[in-house]
Amino acid sequence: MAESLGTKPVEGAERRRRANVRLAFILASIAATFFAGVIVARYVGGMEFGMSFVGVVALVLLVFAIARNLRDK
Repeated sequence: MAESLGTKPVEGAERRRRANVRLAFILASIAATFFAGVIVARYVGGMEFGMSFVGVVALVLLVFAIARNLRDK
């Protein structure tokens, strides 16, 4: 019984660490996508394309986030 009590904080810490790493990966991918959108917009030459690209990426990220939350429930 004492062993199970001793492992719970470690499991909680590991879970928290995984959640933090997952969040960091998501935020880094969002930043990289927006950065890539700005670069591509510069090469294509139009702000319309850049705004469309960023808008589509934001929409896709929202759909994935909502789907993930619905799947977990």
